[in-house]
Amino acid sequence: MIKLEPIALYEKWFVSQSREARVCIAIALNKVKLGNTSKCEYARDGIYEIKIHFGKGVRVYYIKETNTLYRLIWGGADEKKQPADIKKALAIKQYIGDRNEKQKK
Repeated sequence: MIKLEPIALYEKWFVSQSREARVCIAIALNKVKLGNTSKCEYARDGIYEIKIHFGKGVRVYYIKETNTLYRLIWGGADEKKQPADIKKALAIKQYIGDRNEKQKK
């Protein structure tokens, strides 16, 4: 079983999506929770994505904390904007890392 933990920015993105998109995203995330990671891929620089075949190409970006814990950090709903969405996910990952380092000190 995989645990998915969304951060606030991801949740804000998620609720901004259409009802139909949210349903498709929820179904895909439930499959991942049950261990079906066939739609999960490494994007780059520690960012992974879940590909969801809906609309213009929905993606959910996450950081793999462990093999059983994925932190959902951002999403995208348009394949054409994917490079910008990945860049945003990388910035969020960096911010989370910096914040965790400061908390350890």
